Amino acid sequence: MEKKYQELQNDIDQIIALFDKLKIQIEKLNNLSQSDKDLILAIEYLVNQYNTIRNTLPLFVVEHFGESFQKLIRELIPYLKHDLENNFQANQTEKNQILFTIDQIDDRLKTKDLSMNEIDSLLDKRMQIKMN
Repeated sequence: MEKKYQELQNDIDQIIALFDKLKIQIEKLNNLSQSDKDLILAIEYLVNQYNTIRNTLPLFVVEHFGESFQKLIRELIPYLKHDLENNFQANQTEKNQILFTIDQIDDRLKTKDLSMNEIDSLLDKRMQIKMN
């Protein structure tokens, strides 16, 4: 039973860490909706509650619910990892595209054949990209 208890605790630790990473990714988003803010609070609550009971999880809970709970966690972990990785890759791609666009604008601004309207338009576009 000790081994099952330790395995369950390791699985719970892993899923809690993934939820914490999810919270960090959500916090990095601009213009959080109320549901995003509520999700952050719920994850914080989950993490804090788990940290409070982590070392005092009663053995009878593991005996009665451990196996089905562990199965659920082990099914959820790969999905959560996949979503976090895809979200990270999408954010990196978007950041790279924005940097590429800003570089293009900067290169265009270096040319001498621009009118004042074109310069203003490029600068406005550059500022709009930076603000988002």
